[in-house]
Amino acid sequence: MKKGISLIVLIVTIIVIIILAAAVILTLNRNNPIDSSRVAQLADNRASINSAVNLYYGKVMAATQGVYEPSQIFTKKDVAGTAIPDDKVEKALVTETKVTVDSVDYYLIDTGSATSADQKLLGMKLPSVASAKWYLDINTGLVYLIYDSGATLPTWMYTDPNATPKVMDTTLAAFVKAQ
Repeated sequence: MKKGISLIVLIVTIIVIIILAAAVILTLNRNNPIDSSRVAQLADNRASINSAVNLYYGKVMAATQGVYEPSQIFTKKDVAGTAIPDDKVEKALVTETKVTVDSVDYYLIDTGSATSADQKLLGMKLPSVASAKWYLDINTGLVYLIYDSGATLPTWMYTDPNATPKVMDTTLAAFVKAQ
């Protein structure tokens, strides 16, 4: 009796490998791993910025013993619109620049000048994204990535860029907006 693999077992194994390879190739056509990694990186960047904003907010709330609302802390302006003293809130986290998308006002996060104010306040440098900027909803404290226009949104953000209308990846739809 000879030891080894029979021809039938070898052919069946090759057929199973071909079927599995075809399934993987078909899956990759719809869900490109590079695009998936871009989505994951952008979501991770947003989560990091949200964490930094929450830490900043908590620190100021503790220092001011909860006297101010989130919108007042982020803008450094009290209810009357006058500046909150520096000993209470060091610097506004957002600039005066705001955009309104879907009836919600978003304020541009202050990335500072050469002194990198965002690094000082948030403890991090905001990641840059072409044709987009990081904004803050001062009422909720959540961060959003807002593009200059819908035409500047990259095609990798859509589940099917050829569909009409285009459907954005569900992860990104929660925080990516266009003016």
